[in-house]
Order: sequence, then C-alpha cells, then structure tokens
Amino acid sequence: MEESVKKYVSNCKLMGVGENRYIYFPKFRCMKKILFLLLLAAVYFSASAQTKYDKNWALIEATYQIGDYKKAFSALEKFKKKSFKKLGNNNPYLTRYYMMIAKCDLASGMFKEFEANLKTAISTSIAVNTENSKSHGLVLLEAGELYTRNGSCKIAMQYLTDAKVIFTKGGFFGEDTKARWEVAQAEMLTGQGFYRQASELLLANSGYFAGRAVKQETYVDDKGNLKSRRLPDEELAKRYDDYCRALTSLGRCYGRQGKLRSADSAFGFVTSWANRNLGQTSLPYVRNQFYNAKMLKENGNETLPKDLDLGRMLNNLKSKHKPSHFLAVEIFEE
Repeated sequence: MEESVKKYVSNCKLMGVGENRYIYFPKFRCMKKILFLLLLAAVYFSASAQTKYDKNWALIEATYQIGDYKKAFSALEKFKKKSFKKLGNNNPYLTRYYMMIAKCDLASGMFKEFEANLKTAISTSIAVNTENSKSHGLVLLEAGELYTRNGSCKIAMQYLTDAKVIFTKGGFFGEDTKARWEVAQAEMLTGQGFYRQASELLLANSGYFAGRAVKQETYVDDKGNLKSRRLPDEELAKRYDDYCRALTSLGRCYGRQGKLRSADSAFGFVTSWANRNLGQTSLPYVRNQFYNAKMLKENGNETLPKDLDLGRMLNNLKSKHKPSHFLAVEIFEE
C-alpha cells in the first residue's frame, strides 16, 4: 500500500514550499480542460446566435428599404417572438425594434402610432444604452430626421439639439457623426425657412461626403502602414446615398429660397452623378428627380423635361421598390 501511494504521488504535480505541500491530482487537469472547452463552446454558440440575429435583422432592414412595410411588420413580430425570450428584456435589439416599428409607421402614414413607438424607442434606449451614451445620441438624431420628414420641424429641432448636447459633452462628435448631424440640422432649418444657415451647412459637408463616395479607400493600419480596401456593396450604397441626399437637400433649399439657377445646378449634378454611379432605378436618382420636378412645378413650370416626368420616375422606382414605398406614394399623390 505504501509503495503504491508513493508511486501515485510521484505522478502528480507538487506545488508549495517547505512543509506545506499540496497534491495537484491529474483529474483536476482534465476538469480544467473540460471547463475551458465548455467556455469556448459557449463563446462560439453565443457568437453564432448573434450572427444569426444580425442576419435576420439585416433582412428586416432590406425589407423596409424596398418599401414592403407590411412584410417588415410581420418580420419584426417574428423576430421579437423568437429572440427576445432568449435575449431578455434589455437586449441590444430592443431599441432598434421599436425604432424600426416607428419608421414603418411613419412610412405607412400611421402618425399616432409613429409617435408612440418612437417615444418607446427613446425610453428603451435610455434604459439599455444609458442617457449620455453615443448610442442614445444617435437614436435622438434619427428621431430628429424622422420628424423633419414628417414636417414637424420644431419637434425635430429639439431632438437634434438634445443629440448635439450628448455628442459634445461625451466627445462623440467624430467626422461621420458631425456630418450626419449637420445635414439633418440643415434639412430641419430648410423646413423652418432658415435657408442661408441650411445651405451653409450643406455646402460645408458636401466635400466630406464626396470624399467618402468612392469604391476603394486608403487607411493607416495599426503598424502605421498605408493600406487600401474595397468597400462592401452595402456600405458603398450607404455612402452614395448620403452624398446624393446632401446635394439634393441643397437643391431643395436653394429652390425654396428662390435661387433657381443654383437649385438647377445642384439637382443637375445629382442627376448626372447618380445616373452614372447608381442608375435611374435607384432611390437617390428618383428622389432627386422628384424634388427637382416639384420645385419646377411650384415655380410655374407646367411642362417638364422628359426625365422629370412623374409617371416615368414612378415606374423607375417600382422596378426595385414596392409601390407602397413612401416616395412612390408621394410621387403618385403629386
């Protein structure tokens, strides 16, 4: 018996100093390996589940973008039922869920529901993101953009002001956030008749958006080396849209201000650029043509050029978007 104990102890790792010695049995090594593997498995399945949720959310975003709001509502409810029980009440998708519901409400003309769900999105953001976070500031910024689209510019102004306070105090006003906020601010100011301030903001940011509207960009890596990368299609489409939106907003601002030549110049540039880079069936192209046509009609032009024909631009839009898209509805009602 004594010999077998000595043999067993000799196969163990001894730890400690002096007389206080502790035997580390081999089975504990196995336990550590098992726990480590279980931890890796948990991380893997958690990342896998997150990827699945992200993919499902991307499909909802795509459904909203093409104007299929009925399908988007249905997809949102399915997403809520399948994921929220697992993720809990204060999950990272909760604010996005209510914000998307609000966006679909607004696009569908359900204004009371829009306001109610937007308020829920904001209160949820405070609970999930905290009130002074950049994430909450971006929620308020988007709220301001939506209210401007709805024509409620005074309410939009308050949300944009609150967002700016968060960005400024927290040091969150990076180039991208600042440019987006200033375009939103300019659109709100245009809606209130402050055309000079609005045009100054839009002109100041046009160069920034032009510099980002490229298929490939150069950046500095962690080691200080210059690298280049090709932008993913989704990111490139977003940058192209941002650029066209800023210049179309500038054209609308000039048009309302009575500077019709400047407005024609802005609209004309977007027509050429969007046609070359995105095509006539793209949302930025059709949006620009619609607001150009609207400006001309408001200034007494009864006969419009062929490329500004409302029926033609509606057909162009419907080739990639649903007839229920809010821009299609605006064109049809015009």
